[in-house]
Order: sequence, then structure tokens, then C-alpha cells
Amino acid sequence: IEVLNLARMLGVEMVIVGAGVYPPSDCVYAERFDQLVAYHKDLAKRAGEEFGIQLLIEAPHRKTVAEKPEDIIRFWDAMQGAAKCNFDTSHATYAGGDAVELIHVLGRNVANVHLRDAVIGNSLLPYGQGNVDFAGVFQALREVGYSGNFVLELPGNTQTEGDQLLSLAEDYFADMHI
Repeated sequence: IEVLNLARMLGVEMVIVGAGVYPPSDCVYAERFDQLVAYHKDLAKRAGEEFGIQLLIEAPHRKTVAEKPEDIIRFWDAMQGAAKCNFDTSHATYAGGDAVELIHVLGRNVANVHLRDAVIGNSLLPYGQGNVDFAGVFQALREVGYSGNFVLELPGNTQTEGDQLLSLAEDYFADMHI
């Protein structure tokens, strides 16, 4: 709640939170899943009613209760429109999902998109070195009526790496004619 108060003070309109980590070893997955859905529904309601802020949940995300494709769909079905999705192409792909298919399933629930390339087991690849079908992602987003933001995520750690990755990304996306 303190974050929502700060966000309101700063004039922030959306706050992104994670879906919640895998359950501890002494907790049953289904129980943890239900707890997290209830928590996020309540948080989304309070964010809107008390602070005037839209809550976005980054699900899909690796190492959360919404990592695998079937769990992502189950999570959003259980949320029943209480919050919106911060969709990350790399996290959708990391656990074997298809970003294009998941966008079609999540549809108008997608309110923000993170763009990064990935393969199963690695969500930190430069554009063009993974399996994300970015042309298909942009097409799917048009088909579901998405008109929100895009966030480019470059996996470098230094300015030199960042500059190189940015140059590669510019070339990669320019060749797509999106």
C-alpha cells in the first residue's frame, strides 16, 4: 500500500507487480495459487478505489505461479478481470509458451508489453537470437486491439554492451518492416 501511496504522490497511473513466487516447500501449490489470486484481486481493487491507480500484474513471469502456459491462463481466468496484464514476451517463451498464442488468449486484458527475446530456459537474449516471433506478436496485439506501451528490454550490463545490443535491435526490427 505504501508503494501505491507513493505512486499517487508522483502522479503514476499504473503500477506493475509480480504474480507471486512459487510456493515454499511446505505449502501446497493450489493453496498458494488461491492465496495469491485473492491477494491480487484485493490489491487491484484497493489500487483503483483508494489511489486511482491501475494495477498491472506481470504474468507470465518465470519462477512464479504464472510461469507455464497453462498456469498463465489459469491465473488470468481466476483474476476475472480484476487487474490487467503486463505481458512479457521473454517470460511467455521461457517456460515453453507461445507469446502469439498467449496474446490471443489474454486479449484485451493486456495493458503493457515488455519486448525481449528468449528460448526455453533463457529469457535474457538479444533480439533475433531467441524464438520469440516478434512480427507475430505485433500482429496479434493489433488483432486484440492493443494500443498501449511497449518496453524494450536489452539484457546488457554495461554501456558498451547496451550500445551493441541497441544497434542489433535496431537492425533486427528494421528488417521486419513493422
